[in-house]
Amino acid sequence: MAQRFNLNDNWLFADQFREEHISGDCDELSMKMVRLPHTVKETPFDYFDESVYQMVSAYRRHLKIPGEWKGKNVRITFEGAAHDSTVYLNGEEIGSHHCGYTALTLDLTEHLRYGADNVLTVKLDSRENLNVPPFGYVIDYMTYGGIYRDVYLEVSDAVYFEDLFLQARKPEDHPILATDVTLGGAVEGKNLKIRVFRLEDGMEQVALGEYPVSEGRVTVTAGPGEVRLWSLEDPVCYRF
Repeated sequence: MAQRFNLNDNWLFADQFREEHISGDCDELSMKMVRLPHTVKETPFDYFDESVYQMVSAYRRHLKIPGEWKGKNVRITFEGAAHDSTVYLNGEEIGSHHCGYTALTLDLTEHLRYGADNVLTVKLDSRENLNVPPFGYVIDYMTYGGIYRDVYLEVSDAVYFEDLFLQARKPEDHPILATDVTLGGAVEGKNLKIRVFRLEDGMEQVALGEYPVSEGRVTVTAGPGEVRLWSLEDPVCYRF
């Protein structure tokens, strides 16, 4: 089970990006302490020029990574950063994203210093760019700029599942549960299996069996009566 750690506090912000913001010896006293969600420019309600929030700015944050996380998988997610972002960790560029309205997830596992301080920097370009959505055509709203949604770390075992998809079918002879998954992490040489439980009244677990993972797919076959269709009257749940 992945653990999630919110990173909305203790960010440093500068409205003009400089290369020194990437390095470890940056003059952080010249930056402003902010909390996410954040906008690069607060504007008046009555009138303003939309160019005032079009800039290349910098966000910077220290990450103290516990030593016990070594050997696990560590990912960071930016749920929204408008509009074109480049992410650096300890001076190394680790990824970029070219849309302010979709999330960005990056794997930090191989880039972190475990048991030590890490410096995360986001170079954020909030200028209009014809190659970055939603620009390129007529839009009738202000696009602003900034890291305006949550940022968080997710820490899981080295082998984990992502983008879990469940499809249930009921042939005439017996019901089948089939789940398609994408495997993440180092899975070579491991015999992966999924245990399936039905949750009865009072959250009592009834084991349906243990099933192997093969090429990102698990097929769970159960006999008559072992799998029940969900309904409002009988909201039975299953746990993988």
